[in-house]
Amino acid sequence: MLAVKGAERRCPHIVIEDFLGTDVAEQMLRYAEAQRADFKPATVYNRESREERLNLESRQCLRREGVGPFKPKLKEAITAILPGVTAALRILGQPGQDLEFEMCAYGDGAFITPHIDTSVAAPRRVLSCVYYFFGAPPGFQGGLLRLFGWPNPAAPAGGAPSVEVVPRRDGLVIFPSTLQHEVTPVACLSGAWRDYRLSVNCWVHRRAE
Repeated sequence: MLAVKGAERRCPHIVIEDFLGTDVAEQMLRYAEAQRADFKPATVYNRESREERLNLESRQCLRREGVGPFKPKLKEAITAILPGVTAALRILGQPGQDLEFEMCAYGDGAFITPHIDTSVAAPRRVLSCVYYFFGAPPGFQGGLLRLFGWPNPAAPAGGAPSVEVVPRRDGLVIFPSTLQHEVTPVACLSGAWRDYRLSVNCWVHRRAE
């Protein structure tokens, strides 16, 4: 049974260790190294213009659309756990089979400010998944995934809890796409690619009516 973490279920998330195996994580790392030229500065969605734009005050990292030859393996593994995940996180409705992938590389000074993963451009995202495949031992510091929970009306001033998830190689973190989150600044002094905080973002879409 999948265990939900997060204070009073107001910051719900699931952490799965040893998700694909260290061999797959290493293969993915070598693939990302070989495709390094395809990683470009990541953009953010602008709600006013409804366009993707470069905004270095909100997001500094490199991204590559898709996961190449690893899509079948990732899709099979994530799809297999969806029934348990949706039940544990109490997600309403049934997620579909449509999964959206991107690879991200966080070097020295990289970060993402608080945001949610749903927007006018992506209204059907229901679950956000982050898989880590950086080198071992990790060559970076920081880069925590900070999740901000929903406010508690019974708490003083309606305060919202937050949790910090430490990236673990071959680990998967899953949380509702409506949950606000950020990536804290990364320190990667070597500048070596395999020392970057490397991850896959996967968004599970809600099943079409």
